[in-house]
Amino acid sequence: MDLVKRHAVLIGCGLVALLAIVAGVWKMTAMSAITQDMQQAVAVSQRFQEYRRGPDNRPPINKQAIDNERNRVATVQTHYTQVLARAVDMNEYTPLVDGVFPSPNFEKNLEFGTAYKDKMDGLLKLLNIGELTVGTPPSASDIAIEDERIKEEKKARMSSPEDPAGSPGRDPEQPAPTGQTASPTGVPNDEVARESAEIRSALARAMGTSCYVSPEALQRNPAIRTNDPSKAVEMWDAQVALWIQQDVIERLANVNRAAADQIKEAGGKAWVGVLPIKDLISIRVSRYVLSTGDTQQAVRIGSPGGPEPAPVAGVADIYANANASNELFDVVQFAVKMVVDVRDIPLIVDEICRDRFHRPLRINYEVVPPNVGMTGKIYGEDPCVSVVMDFESCFFGETYTPLMPDDTLAELGRQRPQAQPQG
Repeated sequence: MDLVKRHAVLIGCGLVALLAIVAGVWKMTAMSAITQDMQQAVAVSQRFQEYRRGPDNRPPINKQAIDNERNRVATVQTHYTQVLARAVDMNEYTPLVDGVFPSPNFEKNLEFGTAYKDKMDGLLKLLNIGELTVGTPPSASDIAIEDERIKEEKKARMSSPEDPAGSPGRDPEQPAPTGQTASPTGVPNDEVARESAEIRSALARAMGTSCYVSPEALQRNPAIRTNDPSKAVEMWDAQVALWIQQDVIERLANVNRAAADQIKEAGGKAWVGVLPIKDLISIRVSRYVLSTGDTQQAVRIGSPGGPEPAPVAGVADIYANANASNELFDVVQFAVKMVVDVRDIPLIVDEICRDRFHRPLRINYEVVPPNVGMTGKIYGEDPCVSVVMDFESCFFGETYTPLMPDDTLAELGRQRPQAQPQG
């Protein structure tokens, strides 16, 4: 104890030193965990710094993900550009005369009148199929000519020593034909048909016809003249209506031509009686549909049946989901009245709307009774209907507004767009 007492100060200092060493060792042991935490924090900080680095520094660690997203955006943009270009192509129409719109000069005005007349005169010829041409029922003069031909045939038979009875193939004991059908269905038999000028001329006309056409089938603008300038707004209306009518005629021709090719491949003969579109009665095109709300014009909707042209409504709200002109596109309506094979209505509608911004609004039809008398227009044995098809068509404002005459722009309540600087 005396020794402890004499060296108490030294012992105390040693204990303090020992405790200090233990504490230092403990703190040094804990420092490694702190260092590890600090290193993790620094690593996270470096990652955030790498995300913000620009192209002059090394690439970010998620470069592949960013490149994939950039490629996806580029692909979407490419598809959008292609779709837009396709839409513009589907809506592309070319004026009859280059440079005539929006302000035709005197020479362009008269040139347009001549070009318009020539185009309208030749439009229905698009329906011709080889030797088959568009036609009308036989006229009175055609029937008279056929009647004279029948008389000549009778004289030739009467003078023939092989058939003194005057009717080859007929039993002399049987009475001569009276002009009445011998069929209980009302269809003339062969003998009666051979002796009827009306039937023979109707059959001859039908066998050489691709499609009957009414004299009023096309909508001609009477304001367009070839020897006197027309108003610019009248020329524009005529041009828009011509675009639609040409579209429709070309599509109807496609339908009949495809059917004729199939018939010929099968070894048959194509004529109006076996083709889908048998009689084009009328095509009518409205001016621009400006607004909705005028339900009083609903009486102008065309009805099937009869030879009268079907008018076009020209208003939107009498149809479900119809459109009116706006800043993005302009709308016209058109009505097509025909006699067709009822089974081909979906095909005809699809062909008219294909690759164009035409949309059906209404289809109304009624049955056409069989022509058992075999005179006039002969439509064949297939089930036929008289149909009125109402459509709307859109024209892109960005494309056609710059071409519109001033009066047309005023009717639409628009201003002529300013020319964009080159480049």
